[in-house]
Amino acid sequence: MHWSQTLIRKFTVPVLLPLLLAFTPGLQAEPLRIGIYQNPPKIFLDQQQQPSGFFPAILEEIAANKGWQLNYHPCQWDACLEMLAAGEIDLLPDVAWSAERAKRFDFNSEVVLYNWSTLYRRGGIELESLADLDGRLVAVLRGSIQYQQLVKQLAAEGVAPHFIEVGSPAQLLELAAEGEVDAVLLNRLYGQQERRTLGLRPTHLIVEQSHLHFAATAERHSEILTAIDQQLVQFKGDRRSSYYRAMTEWIENASSPGHSPAWLSWLLQGLIVLAIVLLTATWLQRKQLRHRKSELIHSRRAIQQGEQLYRTLFQHTADAILLYDGDRFEDCNQAALSMFGYPDPQAFAAIERDALFPSHQADGTPSIKAADQRLAQAMASGFERFEWLHRRAGGEVFPTETTLIPMKLDGHTIVQVSIRDLSQQQAHETQLEHLSRSLYTLSQVNHAMIHAQSEEQLLVRICRLITEDCGYQIAWIGYAQRDQQYSILPQAQAGLPMGYLDTLSLNWRGGEHSTHPSALAIRHGSEVVVNDIQHQPRYAALHHEARHFGYRSCIALPLQRDQQAFGVLTIYSQHPHDFGPDEIVLLRQLVDDLAFAIKALRQQGEYPDLAQTHEDYQHQLQQAMLQTIQSFAVMLEMRDPYTAGHQRRSAELAVAIARELGMDEQRIDGVHFASMLHDIGNIQVPAEILIRPGRLSDAETKLMRNHAEAGYTILQDIHFPWPVAEFIYCHHERQDGSGYPRGLRDEQIPLEARIIGVADVVEAMLSHRPYRSALGLETTMKELREGRGTRYDPEVVDACIRLFEEKDYNLGV
Repeated sequence: MHWSQTLIRKFTVPVLLPLLLAFTPGLQAEPLRIGIYQNPPKIFLDQQQQPSGFFPAILEEIAANKGWQLNYHPCQWDACLEMLAAGEIDLLPDVAWSAERAKRFDFNSEVVLYNWSTLYRRGGIELESLADLDGRLVAVLRGSIQYQQLVKQLAAEGVAPHFIEVGSPAQLLELAAEGEVDAVLLNRLYGQQERRTLGLRPTHLIVEQSHLHFAATAERHSEILTAIDQQLVQFKGDRRSSYYRAMTEWIENASSPGHSPAWLSWLLQGLIVLAIVLLTATWLQRKQLRHRKSELIHSRRAIQQGEQLYRTLFQHTADAILLYDGDRFEDCNQAALSMFGYPDPQAFAAIERDALFPSHQADGTPSIKAADQRLAQAMASGFERFEWLHRRAGGEVFPTETTLIPMKLDGHTIVQVSIRDLSQQQAHETQLEHLSRSLYTLSQVNHAMIHAQSEEQLLVRICRLITEDCGYQIAWIGYAQRDQQYSILPQAQAGLPMGYLDTLSLNWRGGEHSTHPSALAIRHGSEVVVNDIQHQPRYAALHHEARHFGYRSCIALPLQRDQQAFGVLTIYSQHPHDFGPDEIVLLRQLVDDLAFAIKALRQQGEYPDLAQTHEDYQHQLQQAMLQTIQSFAVMLEMRDPYTAGHQRRSAELAVAIARELGMDEQRIDGVHFASMLHDIGNIQVPAEILIRPGRLSDAETKLMRNHAEAGYTILQDIHFPWPVAEFIYCHHERQDGSGYPRGLRDEQIPLEARIIGVADVVEAMLSHRPYRSALGLETTMKELREGRGTRYDPEVVDACIRLFEEKDYNLGV
């Protein structure tokens, strides 16, 4: 028995165990699901429906090395991306990296292939510059990075073509073959391969370089992507690897003029073999010489074309591009000269690296140290993107998004530095923040006025609100005295040591201390703004105090009664230029309301039995608050002359619809007020977009669509008798969920917002716009009827139609 048991263990385990494992369900690794779409020569299914192209060749080699099984799933490009996001496929080759896509998918780190796209024109169409695309029909691949980059380039030039989006490269070719478009945006490899069969002609209009990777469903296949990176690094280190064989077979051959199919290549090789047998050695040598000469010519042409393409891309991108060799800047594009303020590339090359940024970055890190760390990280990873403070030739410091990409040039490494100016974007964000703060300040102060029981309590509360709740550093209120010294007597303060104001001895009539902003405001009866105290000699007496307390700017606003100043409210900020035109308008209203409140409280003290006085006072303050913000809405509307009066007319129509629906007067007041403010979020939109007399690009349209959310952000913390901020947030939502920004449906949308939404649409359709004439009442009513119950509330639509068709409502445009 002993020898038989030994024999069983010796042969049964090694023989039967692998068979058992192979046929046991669940022990075998599941195949990887690979998305594949038609984009030759990078990736496609050939005539036998077999995966072909550069990316499948690389992936098949990696799979063989790692023991993976691959199942290919054909799909169109845009459908492939959605399947990848939903986890219906595991891996999608040939995906260009972008920051937006990196939020949806995981990418391998090693760049598989670099590519760019070219615009191909139809015969008879002249396209010499981006400006020639204005109004043209251009076919693009939906969701592609190249499309997004082209939109940015055109937006920078103010050019507005009509884009036709399709789901696959093959559909692009179909549109071109049928003559349906003027131009087609194709990646260079696909375009060079297919353009001759369709009669397309290449232009020199290039879209910037993209980095192609393998993409995976987010947070599922990090080990797969890591394995791909390891294999790619190994392949790239060996010139005989499958990576370079695939590059030669699919990319270099496809990129050369006159590329022939694979079967023809094999046929030619057979003919060459036959020729070797039949021809003499002399003939063969001559043929080899001619072949070498032809290769040299083609090689030179390819180099020249590559240099021309890169130079075109280099010069025409909107971002600044610098070439840095570790010691000096070897070259820069025109955008870099404009951004930094240097006259020519020679002047740029002569500067030191640290001339382009301040001594320290925003977080306090020394710039030289941080720059060296970023360069080292870029060298190690091949790519580094980060936010950075740069400095112009004139000394102005501005924020940027900077990208470092190391590359080989003439045997040594240089770094391509791409820089995108973020200063305008941050300026809009700062403007929106200041507006929100001012409106919040006015709201809180008016709320305090309504509930104040005494003058002293009111003044103290106002100063504390301004500093503690509204973000300003110091606030104080003083009353002008008619004594011999014409002094200013402090009444309340916040942010300063108690008793400090008593030491100032301010004189509002004239003399040594009469140049203080507070004294000037009382004397002249108008506000005094000091944008940067340390740089204004007139206020030298304040320099020491400003440094001691850390403030940089201030505003003094007179308190007036019967057109005579009786006091002053002075506010200080730790930031320079912190009191812009929009804030000054609101702060003027604040001191007017405060003066009224002081007068009302004094009258209450004189006539305590008049209970109606306090009620009238509260009502007037509330109305003052509403009128202030309405006036501000009108001021904002003046930024856009094409839609002047839009909010007023929309509000009047919304009120008429609300009355037709039988709403009570208090709710109608809420509809009216929210309608007057429904486009207040346009403060965040650059004025040049608001007044542009033409259709907007996709990026500009997206920016305009943010105005509903921006309006909500501005108004959400302000006290109103109605939820105004929520009405404004929802006025572009639709019954069927097709609206924005949250895709709400039916009763999720407040009735007031549904009314404002219909009034907004009707006013817009009945008014002229810079890109079209008014559409007329018949077209507008047709839109309401077609959208009744789907886009628009049916009862609101019925009420609106009755107003125009039965009651002869006149919008007044």
